[in-house]
Amino acid sequence: MENSVETVENVNEDKKPSMRGNHKTNLDDKGRMYIPARFRPALKDGFVLCRYVDKDSSVVCLKVYTESAWQDFRSKFKELPQAKQGKVMRKLDLNTIEPDKQGRFSIPPELRKYAQMKPSSELMMIGGEDTAEIWSKELFDANVDDSMEDIADIFEMYGL
Repeated sequence: MENSVETVENVNEDKKPSMRGNHKTNLDDKGRMYIPARFRPALKDGFVLCRYVDKDSSVVCLKVYTESAWQDFRSKFKELPQAKQGKVMRKLDLNTIEPDKQGRFSIPPELRKYAQMKPSSELMMIGGEDTAEIWSKELFDANVDDSMEDIADIFEMYGL
């Protein structure tokens, strides 16, 4: 019986930190936000923050990549022709972020403006394992409805 407990503990120890769930947080008047406590282990050593890219122009938020997710993205990105790499880099407005000891970081002004984040406003951080989105709560509420029809279509299309 003890061996099975040790095995479970070892499996949990080997598991890398991830980000899951939806969390409200706030943007302070200096443009800083707190990382939700559950996301901090995955982001404590730094992360990449940039504009989120989606063909749906109503999706205006920021994308967070853990270091490992960023390395995966970079390996695929390096396969693009050099001219396209430059165009993408200029549009994404990439920032390497290191949170402070309290688990907060500053969102650069250009990214705040892009994502329509106002000082002293509520934000939503939506985790997806090793990436996350940061939305102004106002835009999140306006663009994310409760309908599951589109999700059902995606699940059906990909056999999930």
